[in-house]
Amino acid sequence: MERQKAFASVIVVVLTGAVIFSCTARSKFTPLFTGDNLNHWEVKVGPKEIWKIEDGAIICEGKGVGRGWLGTKKIYRDFVFSCEWKIVENGNSGVFLRVGDDPDQNPAYDAIEIQISDDFGSGYQKKKKTEISGAVYAVAGAKKQMYKGTNQWNKYVLTCKGTRIKVEYNGELVVDVDTRDYTEPFMWSSYKTPRMALNDRPREGYIALQSHGSGVWFRNISIKELK
Repeated sequence: MERQKAFASVIVVVLTGAVIFSCTARSKFTPLFTGDNLNHWEVKVGPKEIWKIEDGAIICEGKGVGRGWLGTKKIYRDFVFSCEWKIVENGNSGVFLRVGDDPDQNPAYDAIEIQISDDFGSGYQKKKKTEISGAVYAVAGAKKQMYKGTNQWNKYVLTCKGTRIKVEYNGELVVDVDTRDYTEPFMWSSYKTPRMALNDRPREGYIALQSHGSGVWFRNISIKELK
């Protein structure tokens, strides 16, 4: 009887360990950039030569160049995306989420953009909260200013799970929205036609780094897919 109990205990321990290992394996982040190649990425829009690798970071030498983006080769639906970034004085960029294939789209309005900008630069002093770093661009401003300054490394942890979007910015949760609360088209900037409501935008797509006329760096990029 004692031998049977001992054997049963061993089975429980083994099974528990297997479950823990399985959960841990599923919860791991997968690197999308290891510092030496762009194997997981391709230029979707804009010139290829402005995207380079230097000192373990992806550099966009975008000064004087029109808008474009470097996107993942793979399409993602629900995920946690993590990266570090820094930007030049008065610089502008962004991380696009769930971007479609249409080369004529503007992912800032047709997908989801988490804004990157030099919030302390002279060009951003009068910007709306929905235009500075950490915001879901044009839709939801960050609850707290977390920007470290020009040419300083900042960190994003971005979660897309169904209709929920979360932005963790330098360790603080600054955006937590449900797209179902944003169902109305809206007017923005110089556009003459209404922009797509956040809730109508794609539920899956590429993840992309934006070129927007200024230098920007990205490093320590990884993703965890959610089931």
